[in-house]
Amino acid sequence: MKLQSVSSAILFFISVCCLAAFTFAAGAAEPKVHVKVLRADELPVKQNGKNMTATMLDVTLDPLAGSPPHRHPGAVSGYILEGTFEFQVGDGPLQTFRAGDTFFEPAMILHRIGRNPDPEKRTRFIVTMVHPSDARQLVIPEPK
Repeated sequence: MKLQSVSSAILFFISVCCLAAFTFAAGAAEPKVHVKVLRADELPVKQNGKNMTATMLDVTLDPLAGSPPHRHPGAVSGYILEGTFEFQVGDGPLQTFRAGDTFFEPAMILHRIGRNPDPEKRTRFIVTMVHPSDARQLVIPEPK
């Protein structure tokens, strides 16, 4: 199957949405989550009648950085490249992953905790999300 690359304008939009959802509003001294879109490919399949896209992201968490509770419009599969990642989805247990570990979260499940517990070392992982092509946000903040 041949994948068709999504336009650079869409990649830019996805990058901005991811970064905005994960960046803390505090000053530069505040730990941050950095998100880089590596690629986004339209898939030659439909799910529930919708066109689907696979988006691959490189995510780096500064020491002690984390994301607020959120959801994703598609299933997420991740691979830890370096560091430690604390992770909790739905009502599941808090899990700790290290370099070489993988994780998965179903579409639209509440991602309660996603953080780097290390005060000195960064955490970096790659995620692939398969989501509806018309998704307006890849990270949907949970209302408080």
